[in-house]
Amino acid sequence: MEVVLALTILVGAMVVIGELARAGMHHAQTARDLTRAELICETKMAEIVSTVTSPTSVDSTPADTDSTGQQIPMDQQWMYSVDVEEAPAQTQGLLAVTVTVTLPQQGKEKPPEVTLTRWVVDPNYSPTGSTSSQNNSSGSGSSSGSGNSSSGGNSTNGS
Repeated sequence: MEVVLALTILVGAMVVIGELARAGMHHAQTARDLTRAELICETKMAEIVSTVTSPTSVDSTPADTDSTGQQIPMDQQWMYSVDVEEAPAQTQGLLAVTVTVTLPQQGKEKPPEVTLTRWVVDPNYSPTGSTSSQNNSSGSGSSSGSGNSSSGGNSTNGS
């Protein structure tokens, strides 16, 4: 009788430990996916801020590399979207750029998704009322800015 009770306790403990291990693996995979999405999102935003890519709206485009330059495996085809909105009249010359990265997967209740919004200087903006030589010098200064041209970043991620 004591042996049966001991075996029952052992089996129950093994079931609980197995379930904890499964939950741990699930959360580790979710963290990996969110980290990769964040790296891709930051890479696309950096390309826009550094004017490597023009700030234009794009919808559901496949991402081919992450911030480390590594190719993304084909079994994980990350998609990104860019939404560009002009700032209100009192903040002329700024664009609100929102980059969203997601991994569309069938069978998953909520796929990993990361959204990053940042204010960037509009490359087509030229202030009115100044001379052309001042426009040229201020234009080159704002396009070569390394982050001072943006007024904040906001990162949210879905879990």
